[in-house]
Amino acid sequence: MFPSSPRTTTARALTTAAAGLLALTACGSSGGGPAPTSATAPTGCTTSPVAAQPGAATIPVPAADVTVQTPGSAPASLQRRPDRDAVQKVTLSATSTATTMDPGTSASAVPSAAAGGSQLNQTVGFRLAVQRGCDASDDVAATVLAATTDDASQRTDVQTVAGTRFGVSLSAGYAPVALQVLPATTATDAGRSTLEQTLVQTMQEAVTLPSQPMGVGARWVATRTLAGPVRLTQTVTAILTHRDGDLVSIDFTVDEQPQDSRYSLPNGQNLTIDSYRTSGQGSVTIDLTRGLPVAGDTRIVNARSLSGAEGSTPLVQQTTFEQRWNTR
Repeated sequence: MFPSSPRTTTARALTTAAAGLLALTACGSSGGGPAPTSATAPTGCTTSPVAAQPGAATIPVPAADVTVQTPGSAPASLQRRPDRDAVQKVTLSATSTATTMDPGTSASAVPSAAAGGSQLNQTVGFRLAVQRGCDASDDVAATVLAATTDDASQRTDVQTVAGTRFGVSLSAGYAPVALQVLPATTATDAGRSTLEQTLVQTMQEAVTLPSQPMGVGARWVATRTLAGPVRLTQTVTAILTHRDGDLVSIDFTVDEQPQDSRYSLPNGQNLTIDSYRTSGQGSVTIDLTRGLPVAGDTRIVNARSLSGAEGSTPLVQQTTFEQRWNTR
C-alpha cells in the first residue's frame, strides 16, 4: 500500500496501531521495474468526453477564489487557446512519504526517519496523452499510456491502469474543477486507487490563473477549502515569473490550515488535532494551448500531532508529497 496524505488518508485508529496513521497516498516517478503495458496513443481532439462515458466516476475539485495583488508589467490575457490538432504528451510523476514516530515521542518533535518510528514511501509515474475537447474549450481528456512504480510489490497493480482515461474540467482560470476517471478494463482496484489518489492530490494543488490580464511580476492569492479527514483552508500565493507567448511560468507557495481541531478517521472515530501545519512551494509552466502543465515541480510537507482519548499518547506524523510534470 502507499503512504498517506492529509487528504487521502485511510489511517488506522490511534488505539490499534502504535506506529499509527499509515495510510494511502499515491506517489510517483517514472522509474523502476520491467517494461510496463502500454496503451495506444489517441490522435486529434476528442468527441467523447470522459464524463459522458458509462462507468466514469466524477470527483469534484474545489474551486479557488482569486485576489490579485499586483498585475505586473505589460499585462496580457491568460485565457486558454486550445490546440485541438496536436495531442500533448506529458509525464506526471509523484513521490509520497509518511513517517510516523515511535509512541511517546514528544508532540513538539519534528518527525524524521532518523528519529525513529516507521516510514513508508513510494514513487509512481504516468505517461499521458492529452486531448482537448473538439467542441468545448474546458474539456480535457487524457489516456494513461504507461504506468510505473519503484515498489516491486505494487508494480503489477500499477501497470494495469495503462489504457485508463480520465477527464479534467477546467475553470476559466485554467484550474481543474472536476475530475472524471474511466478505469481500463484491466485495472485492478489497487492500481485504480493509486492513480486516482495521485490525480486528486495533483489537482488540489493546481495553481489558478486570474481572469484579468497579468504580466511578469504579477502576484495573486488563491484560496480554497479542501475536505477530507481535516477540513482545510488552502492558500496559494503565486508570482508570474516569465512569459513567452503562450508559455507562462509561475512560482508559488502553499499554506494549509485546519478549520477546526477534529481529525476524522474512516471508521468514524475522531482524533483531536494538537498541532497541524502544512507548507510547500513549487513552480509550474503552463502552455495556454495545452490541457495540462508542460513542466513543474511541487513539494508539500505536512506535520501533525494527533491524540485520542484523554491520557493517550499523542501520535506524531509527517507526510511529504512531491510532484513533477515533464515532457520526457
